[in-house]
Amino acid sequence: MSLKEFDSGSGQALADATDPIASAVAAINLYTDPALNIAQQLALDSIVESPFNPRTNYPEAEAEEMTESARAVGIVQPILVRPLGGGSHEIVFGHRRFRGAKRAELPFIPAFVRELTDAQSAQLQAVENVQRKDLDEIDEALGYAAYIEAHGVSKDALAQQIGKSRTHVYSRLKLATLLPPGQAALRAGKINAEVATLVARVPSDKMQAKALEIALERGYHAEPKSVRAVRAELNEKFTLALKGALWDLGDETLLPAAGSCHACPKRSGSDTIIYADLFDTNVGHSYGKPHGPDVCTDPDCFAAKKTAQLKLNQTALEGAGKTVIAGGAARKAIDQHGNLKGDYIPLKDVREAIKKAAGKGAAPKVATVTIQDPRNGKTIEAIKRDDAKAAGVKVAEAKPKNQSNWQEQQKIEAAARVKKEAAAQAKTEINLQILRAVRAATASKPRTTHDLQLIAYQMLSSINSYDTAILCELHNAKSLAEIDKRIGSMPADQLATLMLDCALVVDVKQHAYRSDKPEALLAAAKQAGIDVAAIRKAAEAKAAPTEKPAAKPAKSKKKAVAA
Repeated sequence: MSLKEFDSGSGQALADATDPIASAVAAINLYTDPALNIAQQLALDSIVESPFNPRTNYPEAEAEEMTESARAVGIVQPILVRPLGGGSHEIVFGHRRFRGAKRAELPFIPAFVRELTDAQSAQLQAVENVQRKDLDEIDEALGYAAYIEAHGVSKDALAQQIGKSRTHVYSRLKLATLLPPGQAALRAGKINAEVATLVARVPSDKMQAKALEIALERGYHAEPKSVRAVRAELNEKFTLALKGALWDLGDETLLPAAGSCHACPKRSGSDTIIYADLFDTNVGHSYGKPHGPDVCTDPDCFAAKKTAQLKLNQTALEGAGKTVIAGGAARKAIDQHGNLKGDYIPLKDVREAIKKAAGKGAAPKVATVTIQDPRNGKTIEAIKRDDAKAAGVKVAEAKPKNQSNWQEQQKIEAAARVKKEAAAQAKTEINLQILRAVRAATASKPRTTHDLQLIAYQMLSSINSYDTAILCELHNAKSLAEIDKRIGSMPADQLATLMLDCALVVDVKQHAYRSDKPEALLAAAKQAGIDVAAIRKAAEAKAAPTEKPAAKPAKSKKKAVAA
């Protein structure tokens, strides 16, 4: 029910209304009592705009049109105001009419004056704005947010009451958190509402500003980025997987201001509508990008909790009597792969050597430290390289601090590749032995339908996308999956036909930019006694355009004149 319906003067309609919006307006008795709705002429300088008005965008063309109308005929429809005391009034409805009257330099404006509380005023403004058709996305979003705050309803209840989808309402409410630069970009048409909502998902001012920069960047040929491209880039830069986090996601005390991750509105699982793309398996989450219900969209909070947990872990280690190297000092002592570098070496690598040296009685005591990796919280027991030398242990010299660790890492990765390749080769040898055993066991036996089925399954799985449609047409199937299901019940002759089709269909498709002679197909045709030349001739004749005989020149009806 709209406010125009409320303004019809039908008290019975309001009395019978079950819509919460109608009930709210009826309770205030906005338009149903003519005695209370007598227009007064109020001086413009006694009126102020409401700070709770959701509308913030007043296009210049519309404002000028309102101004010209005010100059020509004045303000015909009264605005609604409430008294503030001292002779001043605050607008509830009619901000555009008020602005038009000011621009037209009218001294007075007609108004209905009603006693309304702050809550009632905000509620009525919200009710009006959520039902307007001419609001832009930002004003619509702010109207929804104002209505929820004033009326105390849930997002789902609002969607039901105003007849909008849950996705639409949830997206607009998220858009209400978009910062002013993002709002300006949306209103200027530099980004659309869907991209603006993705930017609004980024929480802090600093990060949202960076997200807006990414959204405004141009792609290839200076074209605006697609929604998909913006979403992928923002998710890459501003989402983190909570799975495997150093802290307990349910801990409310780690950062009291942030609370539990489980209850955080910035966790993807808190709003499956706003973060639907992080659940959509059709979107694709390649390269290990986080997805699912436990994705953090606030990198700053994530980093703060990680730091807090690392500090707690360090305190616990120190309480157990350990000397801990953490933070920046630890980052210098351990690389991104978890390997010690510089002045420290792992205790496990020299433990036995130190024991032997200590047993001789001449070696000094070696101090052990615990290095806490600030990247993942893991710890490594270590000693200083110089202390190990002093204890009589032979250790490799540390690389100069300015020397890159890249070469060493390359060696480690190369060794890992060699190891994996050796393991794969060993498995290959085993599989080869199995194949030889199968051949030996079946060599003296005739081929069975089971053998043909195995071959058919393998051949069918190798069909590429170019040939799928042709093979499906040949076997009157909607998909390769349908043919795959039939294989188990096919007799030997049908299996043989299917395998022949799979072998030859790859020669059917011809490509515009390369010439592939269908050798296998032609060989099979020759073996079957097919006249390929006749087929080609008939096809070329059918494709050739029909030529009409040239028309004979028309004879002149005039008799030749002798010279």
